[in-house]
Parts: sequence; C-alpha cells; structure tokens
Amino acid sequence: MPVVLLPATMRRLTTLLLFLLLIPSSLLANDQNIVIASGEWPPWTGRELPHNGFINHIVKEAFAREGRTVRFEFYPWPRTNQLVKYGEVDASSYWYNNENRHEYVFFSDIVSIEDTVFFHLKGKNMPPWKELSDLKRHRIGVVNGITYEDELMELSKKGILQLYQSNTEKENFNKLIRNRVDIFPAPRRMGQSILETQFSPEERNVIDYSPQKLASYEGYIVFPMNKPNSEALRDAFNAGLRKIKEDGTYDKLMHDMDEGRYSAPTRQ
Repeated sequence: MPVVLLPATMRRLTTLLLFLLLIPSSLLANDQNIVIASGEWPPWTGRELPHNGFINHIVKEAFAREGRTVRFEFYPWPRTNQLVKYGEVDASSYWYNNENRHEYVFFSDIVSIEDTVFFHLKGKNMPPWKELSDLKRHRIGVVNGITYEDELMELSKKGILQLYQSNTEKENFNKLIRNRVDIFPAPRRMGQSILETQFSPEERNVIDYSPQKLASYEGYIVFPMNKPNSEALRDAFNAGLRKIKEDGTYDKLMHDMDEGRYSAPTRQ
C-alpha cells in the first residue's frame, strides 16, 4: 500500500531538501572528508594535473596516513584566498608565507621550498642586480593574487618599479613573447612546466630565465582560524607529512615531479 504524505509533511520535506541544496558542499564535509580549495599552479597544483599536482598529491598522502580523505575544489587564487579566510572550506593548498595571512589562517609545517627566478626573452639577458630597485627600467609582469617579495610590492607602490598585472602565468609568458613585459618572477619548475605543456617548441625557444634567483619561498597548507576543527586538521596533516617523509614517499613523489610526471597533457 503506498504511503500518502499530508500536505504539511510534504512542505516540510520540500523545505528541508531546499535547505540542504543551499548548504555549501564544504560545510557538509565531515571530519573524514576534507574540502580543500586550490588553484592553478603547475606542477604543484592544478585541476587537470595527475593527482591534481605534486603538492595536492602530498596533501592526499599525508591525510591518508591519518585515515582521512580529501576533495579539491579549484578556483582563481583571489577567490581561493577568500574561501579560506572566511572558513568556507576546510583548508587551502598551497600558499607562501605572508604576514597578513597569519591574522586569519593557521600554517602547516613546510611542505616545499621553491626557487623563484626571472623569466625573459633570449637576447635580452638580465645583467646581474644587487637590489630590486636596479630593475626599475624593466616592465615586470606579476599575477594577481600571488604572494611576492614585500620589497617588490613596496617599490611598486613608491613608483620605483613598474608592475603589470596578469591573471595567469601563461598570460605572462604570452606578454613576454609579444614584448609587452620585459621580465616576470615565477618559480623555476612551474615556469618550465607551463612552457613545456602549453607553448610550441618555437615559442619555448625564445624564452630563458636568469640564473640569479629572486628568492626561495616556503610553501604551506593553510587552515581557517574561524573553524573550530582547524587546529586539529593542521596537526593531523603535519603528523601525516612527517610519516610520508620518514617512509620515503615524499622523496619518491619529489623525484616524480622532477621527472615531469605531474605535468598536464601537452597543448600546442
């Protein structure tokens, strides 16, 4: 015999279903299913990369050691920063150290250390420089939402350096090829990965990078301060990270990255 629902009951069920549909997926995640906001930063993070990139593979392996699973959601970096700032996700991967972020996120232990260099056109080699102010004659490309040296940003505010905003590193490379910027800072591995997978051999052949590095950046996973379980999640991640470093998993995955196994399919 079929069950007949009274109108009032149907209304309550409908209201409940609508309420559940409006709740962000990150808020429905339990302690065993962690929602992590990420962005495009190959070969470390990326929607189409194997394992969503090297760093995100590290994150999955570290949390797995603690019996937890993760799901990555990809957004532009400024949006990713807002999501973690206001606690709309459980964590975000991954970020360089920035004093302002210490006001609203907990930082994990160091996940990686990356060298940042200046990319430029061949034939326009950069002379050695001692201070960033020595680069005042160069048009410098930067990506909106990315953390750079504080001195770089301060010199821009003072009008000493010329910074030109782009939305992605690929856009910066295109500007470089079209002579719309002279140089731009980017992690060496990331720049090489983008060139190898998203540009033709002819385009790649006109670009080089300076052997003099701008800085070495430490990368972290961050957790929103305004979520009650964030410190516990950070501690679980740190514990898992220590385990995969001790058992050799981290070194194996790092070797895979150096072999190009986290690169996206080549597009030409």
